[in-house]
Order: sequence, then structure tokens, then C-alpha cells
Amino acid sequence: MELKDKVALVTGASRGIGESIALKLLEKGARVYGTSRSKSNLYPFEVLLLNVIDDASCSEVVEKILEKEFPMDIFVSNAGAGIGGPVEDSDIEEAKWQFETNFFGMLRMLYHVLPLMRSQRAGRIVLVSSVAGFLSVPFQGLYSSTKYAMEAIGLSLINELKGYNVELMLVNPGDTKTGFTDNRIHSKKTGNGSEYSSRYSKSMKKMEAAERNGMNPAVISWGVVKNLEKKRLKVRYIPGYYKIVYMLSRLLPERLVLWLMGRLYL
Repeated sequence: MELKDKVALVTGASRGIGESIALKLLEKGARVYGTSRSKSNLYPFEVLLLNVIDDASCSEVVEKILEKEFPMDIFVSNAGAGIGGPVEDSDIEEAKWQFETNFFGMLRMLYHVLPLMRSQRAGRIVLVSSVAGFLSVPFQGLYSSTKYAMEAIGLSLINELKGYNVELMLVNPGDTKTGFTDNRIHSKKTGNGSEYSSRYSKSMKKMEAAERNGMNPAVISWGVVKNLEKKRLKVRYIPGYYKIVYMLSRLLPERLVLWLMGRLYL
């Protein structure tokens, strides 16, 4: 697909993977609209205020774009956040917040974008998931569960949208150098009084070190945009050596996969 003059909406475009995808699309000549929770004029693309846990905010963003542009050709769902902690130490409110942000936030935006793309009989959707969408990470159970749920919606939609010329691709980044690491929230009960405290602390040190030394977001955005330029979208784009991780997770015995995850993160 030729990206020049295509209209693209990228949520969570103020930093990290979202910002990198928005900039790469802009470089290819697309008309890019990014979203953020705070207004900014620091970017070469237009930034719209969006709170994905507020349906009115989601509706307003799409309406603002449609006042200027038609059709909407590309939607990249990237907005999200992470909460770390043992499942036992997490409370229901924290779980609800994690799902409201990562899963229902994506779903709210899809409810506004899907009818539009279906009616115009054209469009491409990219859902930025995670390696945690097919390998649940210890002490990241809530975050992983939202990505598993995103995967389920994405795979359902690929079949549901057949016949409407609307395609969808899942993206599964692994450890990436972004502000996500410093912005991760930790469950309130996970402290010195927690039974899991020392194991969680050790696990987070490993995880944060891997993230800080991880992949450059530009590698991911390059792959996403390259796939958008193709005649047909892949079902899934997995950057770097994580493709091998995905294949092994499907081929190896499940108990061995769990053991390997424990060796990496515990």
C-alpha cells in the first residue's frame, strides 16, 4: 500500500513505540494524527488529547479527525501502561485499572474506528501487543493478561473483517528501550511486608535491565511501516529474535517453556 497522503491515527504517540511509528509514517508521507494524555506542540504531527478510559474522549478524537480527513486509512492502537507485582498482592481495583487502560481502551477506540473502516470498505489496523501476549511473564500477570485479551480480539477480528477489505496485524515487541520502564506502576501491597518482596525485587531488576538494554523503538516502527506498505498485512509481526521465541513457545513442552521463563525472570 502506498502510504503517501494516507490518514493515520496512532494512539500513545507521545513517546516510545507510538512516537516512533508516527514519525516513520510521517516520513513516508502519511497525514499523521497522534494522541497523548497531555497536549503538546513538540511533534511534527498533530497531537490530540485522548484518555482511552473515557468513551467521550475516544469519540471526540475520531470526530476531530473526520472533520478534516476522509477516509481514515490506518489505525495504530499503542496506548497502554503497565503494572507490576505478584498476582496475590494485586487488588481488584488495580486489575480493573490495568484492563481499562490496555484492553478496554483499545476496545473503545475500535468501536469508533471499525464502523468507519467497514463502511468505507478499506482500512488497516495495527494492535501493538507484546511478547507478554503469548508468554505470560512472572510478576507481570495483570499486564500479560491484558495483552492475551488483546490477542484474542485481534485474531477474532481478522476473520470477522473478511469481505470488508479491512485488515488487522498484531505486533509483539519484546524488551524495548522506552519510557515504559520508568513509568511502570507497582502494586501497592508489594513492599517489605509482602511474602514475595525479595523475589519480586530480584525479578524487576532483571526485567528493567533487559528493557534498558533492549531494542530501539525505531526497529519496531520500521517493521510496522514496512508491513503496512505491503499488498497484504501479516497476521503478526514479531521484531528481531523474538520470532524464534514465539516459535519455540509453540513447539516446546509447556512446562519447559515455563521453566525457561522462570530462569529468565526469577
